[in-house]
Amino acid sequence: MGATVMGIDPVYESINQAQLHAQTDPDLEDRLRYRNCNIEDLSCQEEFIESYDGIVASEVLEHINDVETFLMHCTKVLKPGGSLFITTINQTPLSWLGVIFFGEYVLKQLPKGTHSYDMFVNIKGLQIMLERLGYHIKLSNGFMYEPFSGKFYWTPTKLTHYAIQATKMQPLSKGLNYQQKRHLAKNKKQTKRPKRVLDDEEMMEVISYGDYKQKAEKIAKDFQDHLETRLTTRTTTHAFETIKVEVEGLDETLELRDIAQLSMQGNNLIVINLASMPEAIKPTVKALRELGGIEPQVELHSIFVQVPRVTREHRENIVAAAKQVAARAKGNLHDLFSEYSKKAKSQDFEGSGVSKDLIHAAVDNLKFDIDRRIEQLDSLLKKRSDLILNQKN
Repeated sequence: MGATVMGIDPVYESINQAQLHAQTDPDLEDRLRYRNCNIEDLSCQEEFIESYDGIVASEVLEHINDVETFLMHCTKVLKPGGSLFITTINQTPLSWLGVIFFGEYVLKQLPKGTHSYDMFVNIKGLQIMLERLGYHIKLSNGFMYEPFSGKFYWTPTKLTHYAIQATKMQPLSKGLNYQQKRHLAKNKKQTKRPKRVLDDEEMMEVISYGDYKQKAEKIAKDFQDHLETRLTTRTTTHAFETIKVEVEGLDETLELRDIAQLSMQGNNLIVINLASMPEAIKPTVKALRELGGIEPQVELHSIFVQVPRVTREHRENIVAAAKQVAARAKGNLHDLFSEYSKKAKSQDFEGSGVSKDLIHAAVDNLKFDIDRRIEQLDSLLKKRSDLILNQKN
């Protein structure tokens, strides 16, 4: 359509695939570029403030922990009068049925766990957030994906997928920006941004940045998996099926349903039969105990789990166990920073050709990235913990 476009993504592998795909169309060479970063990384740089006529966030919001903060950063780089285009998934029982149950488990068009119902974005809530940030909702419509033809269609209902075009009506405030007001109101210390923001190529001059990001993302992914599979009240066999079990000698982590038969005995006892893989009994017991509030009993090849009464104390035990896992994840992130900052500082300035200033800037960028990841971890833990603690008995 003639636009000049920059595509961004925090996952390096996604950017790499996009660049390979773009090479198939030489007409895009001068108008399309990619950058491995977050929208937050752009909104803190003066050159990007109010510089874009349009922003497209397609199938992004349902994977973001703090949607309102994400929209705030989009607003900072969007020109007054510019448009924000969003496509995402509504938070309705029908969307769970269509996207998660059929899409991931029945048709298997997406890997299991791609989506979490808790992170789907209710359309009314999104409209309120946009209006609070100074947007006018210009258009909204429902759409659907038809898996057999592989095509998208507009629909009269917005109960599953929907699209919004919102126009920015107000320029940025010349005083305190919205983010600063939020932090001041909560008296919360804001993560200190690096004095000089480096791109991936500059970081790779100093350290193996791809390896660092892969390790950091694995820590975050493992923690998110823990919350999704363990930070929950469990009263049925279905609730135990997706528990992850690490069996010695196997490269991959297995789900309990892959290695055991689960059944109910009476109204309050779950039986986990591991006769087909007795070597998994010990790691399964360990995984069950890590859930918090559960003490499994072993007899031969079976594990018996008393279904816990869902009390306030039980919920608090689950949250306490999750906080311990969060503390370990944050410790792993700090260790990762120590490992790679030491590698950066150990560079031979003269032999490597890397300047001392670049090394200092790289360490500063690493510190910011680790602090940002820890903030995201804390935010996710709080959101899921509040959900558990505020459930009705």
